[in-house]
Amino acid sequence: MTKLGIFAVTILAAAGACCGVEARAADAKTCTGLWDFIETDCQLTWYGITLYGAIDAGFTYQTHGAPLDPRSPPGASYLVQRYSRSSRWDLAPNGLQNSFIGIKGTEPIGGNTSVVFALDAGFDPYSFKLSNGPGSAAHNAGVPQDQQTSWADSSRAGQWYNGNGYVGLSSPTYGTLTVFRQNVLTYDGVLEYDPMGASYAFSPIGWQGLTCGGGNTENCRHTTSLKYRLTVGRAWRRFGSSVATGRTTPPMAPTNSGWAAISRTSPTACSRSTQFIAT
Repeated sequence: MTKLGIFAVTILAAAGACCGVEARAADAKTCTGLWDFIETDCQLTWYGITLYGAIDAGFTYQTHGAPLDPRSPPGASYLVQRYSRSSRWDLAPNGLQNSFIGIKGTEPIGGNTSVVFALDAGFDPYSFKLSNGPGSAAHNAGVPQDQQTSWADSSRAGQWYNGNGYVGLSSPTYGTLTVFRQNVLTYDGVLEYDPMGASYAFSPIGWQGLTCGGGNTENCRHTTSLKYRLTVGRAWRRFGSSVATGRTTPPMAPTNSGWAAISRTSPTACSRSTQFIAT
């Protein structure tokens, strides 16, 4: 999938700070007031719990675009899609990353081991609707292509934990073990090595989502997963493994007459996903 002649000028109006969840810097500064929050990179932390997030908003011109869809995580058709049809000026949400808000924490429990957790949700920065890729596809089911909005499927499906939602143990010596909702290792790889940082507006890899999900966008995150990561040496050699189990629904696609199942198997099926990575 390429730009195919699309021209977009995106001005990102605001972007909040987000940082890793595996460790809390010893010298991290806690905000003491509103001006301190505006002027410095202090953290909004109370009793070991940090509020974090990002707001990514802007404006765009597209030679082949479609109306904004506040349910879709990208929001705009940054790459040419089947429903792209006309030049337009429009709002440009989530150009560099999905706007989100969440809480995270690292709490020492003895030795060099800590409990770590994170919970966050992506949203549209204009309507504040939770990101819901399947919802945006459903909204356009049965709608002629030349009238559809900029819908896109996603692993974010409108949950209040549609980003991360995990808890676990972390140690510089033994690595990090986390459970529940988290990125799959292929998505971690995209975030780490994509020069555009998986940007919706500037990275085909980041927008279409197939790479992170191993061919299925909805597999970029798993809610019922176990994940282990270990860094050896000076952060240049890493190992990781993840396992996810659960019941899944075959991918669906909107048609002019409703929904069509891409798979001809039963509506739900038990599934298991296992990944291993070493870099």
